[in-house]
Formats: sequence, structure tokens, C-alpha cells
Amino acid sequence: MSQDMDSLKKAFQCGSDYKPYISSIVFPKYKNLSPSSELTLDFPLTLLIGRNGTNKSSILHALYGCPRGKSTGEYWFSTYTDPISDNSRAAYFYRYTDVQTGDTAEVLKTRINRKGDPDYWEPSRPVLEYGMKPFPTLENKNHPIRSMTRWNAINKEVLYLDFRAEISAFDKAFYKAVKNRLAHRKALRKYSRPLKEAIKEKLQSKKYYRKERISVNHLFTQAQRSIVNKILGSDYKEIIYIEHDFYFSGSFSVYIKKGHENNYSEAFAGSGETSIMRLIYAIDRSPEKALILLDEPETSLHIDAQYKLREFILEKIKEKKLQVVISTHSPFFARGLPDCAIKVLIRDEDTERIKLFNSSPADESSFYLGYKRPESNKSLIFVEDKLAQALLRFVLNKRLSESQRDKITVDFIPGGVNTMLDMAATEMLKDRSNASFVFDGDQMPNGGIRNPEEVPPSDNDRLKDILQCTFKYCPRIPMDSNNQEQKFDLYRKYLSFARKHFRYLPCQTSEEFIVANHKEFTDQNSSDPKEVLKDYAERKLSDSGEINSDAIFYLQRTLLSDIPENNEVFDQISEILVELSDYAS
Repeated sequence: MSQDMDSLKKAFQCGSDYKPYISSIVFPKYKNLSPSSELTLDFPLTLLIGRNGTNKSSILHALYGCPRGKSTGEYWFSTYTDPISDNSRAAYFYRYTDVQTGDTAEVLKTRINRKGDPDYWEPSRPVLEYGMKPFPTLENKNHPIRSMTRWNAINKEVLYLDFRAEISAFDKAFYKAVKNRLAHRKALRKYSRPLKEAIKEKLQSKKYYRKERISVNHLFTQAQRSIVNKILGSDYKEIIYIEHDFYFSGSFSVYIKKGHENNYSEAFAGSGETSIMRLIYAIDRSPEKALILLDEPETSLHIDAQYKLREFILEKIKEKKLQVVISTHSPFFARGLPDCAIKVLIRDEDTERIKLFNSSPADESSFYLGYKRPESNKSLIFVEDKLAQALLRFVLNKRLSESQRDKITVDFIPGGVNTMLDMAATEMLKDRSNASFVFDGDQMPNGGIRNPEEVPPSDNDRLKDILQCTFKYCPRIPMDSNNQEQKFDLYRKYLSFARKHFRYLPCQTSEEFIVANHKEFTDQNSSDPKEVLKDYAERKLSDSGEINSDAIFYLQRTLLSDIPENNEVFDQISEILVELSDYAS
């Protein structure tokens, strides 16, 4: 995590500048989330990542209903075609800490049928079976955030923008069903006349058909325009944002000037343009400490624009102390964020429920969205032989998550140790190598691999001997034979590469590990493990008449799989794999 992200995390969690904010929300009974799923909000920017149908928008709807005066029922409600069962009342509760008292409130919201509204969400008393704490005795009748029976809802402004539904005024009017397209075009042309007047005259009020049609008419400031230009990579000279009802559609328009004759409204603008301008205006005018909920803001934005939009959001978070939660299908929003900011939602194939994971590395987020990493982008881990490959793959499959496994390929190099050392010499010449080498434990150099920075220039002539002594072999490094300076530089570079990309098994060899962990071999620990396993194979396979290398290897893999998974060597190999997975691109 970068220093800047670390500072932002500490300011959010440890200081009071961002309080009150929602620190977690628990779902005892809500939509298709696994019962008692808890979303922890540990960073001021939270990403909800998952495939379609994993309840990302539903979580945003719940968060929208948390602050005082807001209700989840505005977005999730029952109809005759889509009734919501009353057999088990939907409920969630959330936590926040009061700045004044230091108390942590737990606020329960429950969906009930009240006064003919089946989708009313009512604040309720704590329910212990949901995992809530017993309600403390009230000592101060004038307590700022609670009553006699329950905690008060958090007092916080909330902005929810669903970018699949943020449709401009012209598009909203144009795409509605009509019988006569010619008459419809004439009507739109007619309605655009008072809109053009409002834009040209910068009107803040305008009646049309006896009703007020303008609610906002805003000329973007230079700072706001610069942000749009930066995100979209364009050069807008003027941007006017206007919320109105001239098209009888109740939405917003933008009017853009790029040059003397290049002016247009959202009717000719791209959807990415209009959505960014809508978002910039909305976030820029949001009050301090607001809760901002964005549903798929990457819609219609190219990758570079997504990066720059995220940077704008982070800047506004720091400036206004905002709490922002984003539902997204874009892995690019996750790049550079701390693991705790990335929440993953996955459908459990057994229960058909949605499981929520509160921490995920940014480079694994694409996996959960269905992207499979190409082999060339994986961390390529090379080992000495097929049995070492089987050992690493066994740990990979048993100990690492599916997303971690997607980052790693384990292969062996015929030719043994020296071939691996020569291959490393080629890999080190690349600008960025995703290859690593895991040797048997009996190859580990005494005293480790020398740090080239600790070898003074006066000892350059010793560098070849250092390589020879360290690896019991001097790797063949491509170089000009007469260029001494290049030779010394490459020797140093090889040592540096080896320190980063070389690892050693926490056992002498794979064969030694198998023999040491099976009781039937306890009296043969002093013998050569390879010979022990060979003799074992001959005894076991003698009746079959097929004693070849493939049959022996199959037997070795069977012995390997019989070793208990809690073995300490598996723990250490797992750590090696996770560490080397960082070389995936």
C-alpha cells in the first residue's frame, strides 16, 4: 500500500475528521446475501466487486436507507409481479461512532407493512439473535444519539447515482415509446426552443405551459471544467449543466462549447460525457462528510478515464471527508487501493447464496469479474523436476484461493539446476520478468545469496567466484566477452535478480519430504530417499508388470496426497507461492 493510501486509511479509522461514518453494516435477512453477512467499511473509498446478480446494487440500496429520513424502500419495493415475501422480515443493522460521546451505535432497520405501505423500513430495537449488543441503560435523558429503546439513525447527507439509470433529458424524451416518430421529432424540436433560451440567457427560472421548468442552471467553473477535461482527455471551453422539465421528462441536460462552431447538447454528446459532467456536478456540490453511493460509474468510460475519475473521487474524499461506496464491474478502479477497500461478492454454488469477502488484493479483483489471466501474464514458477512440480501444485490447490491460483503457473525445466540457473540469466535481461525459480532445499547456498551492493567495486574481479561459490556453477550470462565493465554489471545484476526471484524448498528434496512423512519409511531415513521410493515402487508395482517412470511418479503423487494438509512444510511453501505471485502482471 502506498504511503498516501496508508495515511488516508489512518485518517479515516483513527481520527475524527470523517466521523460519523458507517463503519459496518450487517445483513441478518436481506435479499440473497448469506445470513449475517457483514460489510466492513475500513477505508473512505469502498469498492463492491462481483459478477451480475451478486447483490451489489442491493447493498447500495441498504446503505442509502441508513441515514435519517431515508428508506431502502425507495429502491426495493414489492409489486404484484415481483412480490416480496413477508414470511421473514428483511432486516439489516449498521454501526457508527458518535464524535461527541464516543459511543458506537447499532441501528436496526426492518421492513414492515405500515399504514398501507408494505415497503416501510422502520428503525427498531436491538435484536440480540441478529448479533446486536444488548441496549445499554440510559443514564442521560438528553443523550444526543439515542432514545430510551434504540439508537438514532446516523445524521448524514446521502447521494445515490445509478449510472445505468442516469439518463439525460433528451434521451429520456427521445427513447420513450411513440406512435408517430415524425410528430415526436417536431415536439422535441419545439421543446428545445425554451431550453436553448434558458441556456443562452443563463436563466434560473422559466415557466413553460404555466409550470416552472428549471430547478438548476449551472455554469461549470474553470476548476470543474479542468477536471472534466482531464478525465475525458478533451478541451471543453464551456459546460452548462441544467436540470429542467422542458422535455416533460424531468431530468438534466448539458450544453458544451468546444470552439466557435462546435457547440452541442447531450442530444449529440456521448453518454460518457454526460455521465461524467453529471457526476462532477453532484459530487462537487455535495456537503462535507456526505455518503456518496455510485452504481457502475465506469459505464461508457474508457480505461484511462476510469483511472482519472477514481483519482478525482479520492481527491474529493480528502477535501470533503466523504465516505464513498462504488459498485463496479471494472477492475481498474481497484488498482493501487488497499486490500480492505475491495469487497468481493461471490455466489456460493452449494447454497445459491451470496458470500461477502471484506478484503481482496487489487490484482485479484479481475478474477472475480470473470476475467481469466493469460498464461503469459501469470507468475511463472520453475522447479527442478516433476515431483517438485507436483508438490507445489498440491499446495497451490489445497492452500491458495481460486483467485490466487489464477496468478500462478508451476512448471519444471528438464536439465536440472544448471539449466535453471542459465535460464535465470536470460530472464534477468528483461525489463520485467514474471519468472521465478524454486530449487530443492539441498541447493540453498550457505549464508544465502550475497547482496551485490555489499561487494565494493574494488572486488569486481571476485564477482565470478562469488557466483561460482554461491550456486556451485557460474551461469552462462549473454555478454560481450571483451567488455569488462558490462561483465561486472551483469554479474551484479544476476545476484540482485537471484535475491528477488530465487527460493528454496523447506525440505532437502521432494523425495526426502515424502519419505520423512510416511511411517512405513521411518527405518530408512538414513538411506537415499530416491532409492527408498524406487524400491517401494518396485514392491508395490511388481505384480502389475509395469514399472516405468510414469507409474513410479503416479505412486509418488499418491504418497504426497496422503500427507496431512496441516504439515508445516506446506505452510512454508504456501508463503513462497503467495510471495512469488506478486510477479504476475
